[in-house]
Amino acid sequence: MVFTSTNGNKKQLDAGNASWTFFGVIHLHPLNLGITSTGVGTPLFSAGDLGAIFKYVNKSSEQPNRKPSEAFIGVVNKYGMYMMMLPNNVTSENIATEYKGFIKEKEVDFVTNKRYVIDKKTEKWSKLEKELEREYLIVEKTNDAEDIKKKKYERALLLVLKKYGLKMNIYFLEANEGSFNSSWQQLTLNNNSQVQYTTIN
Repeated sequence: MVFTSTNGNKKQLDAGNASWTFFGVIHLHPLNLGITSTGVGTPLFSAGDLGAIFKYVNKSSEQPNRKPSEAFIGVVNKYGMYMMMLPNNVTSENIATEYKGFIKEKEVDFVTNKRYVIDKKTEKWSKLEKELEREYLIVEKTNDAEDIKKKKYERALLLVLKKYGLKMNIYFLEANEGSFNSSWQQLTLNNNSQVQYTTIN
């Protein structure tokens, strides 16, 4: 499936263009060129990916029992597969409070349930988007080995999410030369603001 961006650029996927009846989207960043070069791909999740997940948190006539924490956005790059989900304590009742300044209620006449989407016009979102791009770019310009860059990209993402209070669970599955046969790990920041990997059983 190909979901073009709103400007019709078929080199960039906009996960938010997938049907809201989905639980989420997994897509590729095959070139992994970062924010610069031709503007194709980003090392990990882009700001667009972060916003797109909110399209899949809503209940619908097809999914009346959907929980926000079931929504996901996945990206596969040369490091492996990353998965982003909302924390388990986020519910349809508290999502508006938990993500105040990031989302807005969308009016839909034919749906009785409230539906939320990302609000890209807020100052909070605008600042997050610019800072994430800037932090990725700093890492991209280094001459570090790929394993070091990977950790720096992960740390940059987690620090930006923490700074702006955008609560997301980030998971990683190592590629292992394409076999993807290792265990999932959750990525968090430890007390020293370094990336910590916790194996998920």
